[in-house]
Amino acid sequence: MFTITFRFESGEPVVISANAGEKLLDVARKANVAIDAPCSGNGVCGKCRVRLVSGYLDAPINRHITSEEYAAGWRLACLAQISGDAEIEVPDIASAYRSRMKMADLSSPEEIAIFEDLRAQLEAAGVDVQLEDVKGTFHGFDFFTGKEIAKTMAEKRTQVLRQAFASETG
Repeated sequence: MFTITFRFESGEPVVISANAGEKLLDVARKANVAIDAPCSGNGVCGKCRVRLVSGYLDAPINRHITSEEYAAGWRLACLAQISGDAEIEVPDIASAYRSRMKMADLSSPEEIAIFEDLRAQLEAAGVDVQLEDVKGTFHGFDFFTGKEIAKTMAEKRTQVLRQAFASETG
């Protein structure tokens, strides 16, 4: 087991133990550290950029990280695997609104109301909300639009949730 410390531009660090070979993005999710990953951790969007401050990660150079950035410690959390103790800086851009993130199983009217209120607050602030199904739970993460596919996928996920909620309450 290795010790992984997530540090933020503001806020307290988060420390968690991880096994060799685990993906850094999965470890972050276990620790409730929000890292934007609109592609669900497939290494295609480049949004899950984090910086290795100290320690060890096995992570390839890829099209989203230049050689210079790699030398400065930048990695994609979805491609990086744990290989030792590590201190990771999660930039605010990667963890935007993490303090507002609410994890819920959406199994009760109270949870649904909390989720809808949070989503309305984020949308009122100009943040598009992405819904991601992870091991039977839904997480509200923000993402930056700019690609039509991101908007389309968010709309489809919202439709599916509304249909599911309507069938449970109706």
